[in-house]
Amino acid sequence: MFEPNSAVLVVLLWVLSAAAIVAVALVWPLLAARRPTMVLGRLATQVGASALAVLAVAATLNQQNGWYASWSDLARDISGTPPAVQREALKGNLQSAQYNGREAAAANLRAQRLFGAERAVFARNAKLRISSVPHGQWVHVVIPGLGRAAGRGAGKAMVWLPPAYVDGPQQATYPVIEAYAGVPGSPADYSKRMGLQNIIVHAHQAAGLVEPVVVVPDYTPSGIDTECTNSGGIAMETWLTKTVPAWTVRHLRVRPDKASWAVMGFSAGGFCAEVSAFLHPQQYGAALLFGTYNNPDWGNWLPYGRRNAWPARYSMLSVVRRQPPPVDVWVEVSEGDRFAGPPSENLIRATHGRMSVTAVYLAQAGHRFDVWQAVMPRALEWLAHAEPGFRGSTSDQIALGAARARAGDRLVLRAREQRTRPA
Repeated sequence: MFEPNSAVLVVLLWVLSAAAIVAVALVWPLLAARRPTMVLGRLATQVGASALAVLAVAATLNQQNGWYASWSDLARDISGTPPAVQREALKGNLQSAQYNGREAAAANLRAQRLFGAERAVFARNAKLRISSVPHGQWVHVVIPGLGRAAGRGAGKAMVWLPPAYVDGPQQATYPVIEAYAGVPGSPADYSKRMGLQNIIVHAHQAAGLVEPVVVVPDYTPSGIDTECTNSGGIAMETWLTKTVPAWTVRHLRVRPDKASWAVMGFSAGGFCAEVSAFLHPQQYGAALLFGTYNNPDWGNWLPYGRRNAWPARYSMLSVVRRQPPPVDVWVEVSEGDRFAGPPSENLIRATHGRMSVTAVYLAQAGHRFDVWQAVMPRALEWLAHAEPGFRGSTSDQIALGAARARAGDRLVLRAREQRTRPA
């Protein structure tokens, strides 16, 4: 009843705050003397009334945003103790059985041939530094294609390149994670607040994760919360799922096959990841969801006139129930998160067919950044296990497949030469 996110607590604190202000006004004349005890009394009444007002505001914000689900959750955060994982469950079968290493290698080789020159030009223009920095580097880019409706600052993105991208073999290629921040937030949340680069390096060392290239597009141009949809004249969904991947393959040494692409996001970014993976499963093999929900949650931007109005294609539960996409999903679930807990449970229940979902249940954790940061290593270690493009051993498989593909191309070329050679 009096948990930190309860409306009863909010009302009680505001009542006490108002009562304290009235009490200060009534008691103040009685403490007008200049004696030390009176001075201390005036100071105590002011501090007490101010403290109650601050607590009332904090409780209101927590009730609106769901940061802390319980007093124990708050105590864990204060003490720096990460949330405890209660259990993990898998529903459905992972898609790795459908992986075709030869086709992936052939696609990778084609991309290298087509875009090798452009990738080299981008590397030179970006002035990528050769250094001993162990955690890679972030670069800022602008990816065109959104149009005027998105504003002048549209198309911004941050890209993380693993250490080996510059320091390692220049023929090596990498998988990709397309990541979405929350609202309010920015792509810089992944570098500065999340420290994703450090988490990836740890997952590489602990679970053999192939260190991916990470692309973090800004889906809130000019401060507009597009929810990653094609709405209000802004084709954000198309830009995120078509333009950004095409730009990435063209300019960076990355693999184009589905098993080498994943999306992830927290809060609003989790919904963005659902939109990308569920509506475009031919592009993404996996989705990592933290504090997610299943319908657009418009802020002050109302492209369809009402907050609860949107096209049916953006009702993700309906999409999963009607035609489950062939993707692997990892989802963080906390029953204490009243914003994302029920939607995450609904998504798990709706999963069927070729879609799989791995759910990690937390003990009464709230809807906040450090919760998602704490389980991010677990999600990336799962990615290394579940998706062939992110496994440590896949680099050798890709190289072997590419060698076989080149050998096959040479055989085809010889056959053509023999057919066209004059008798």
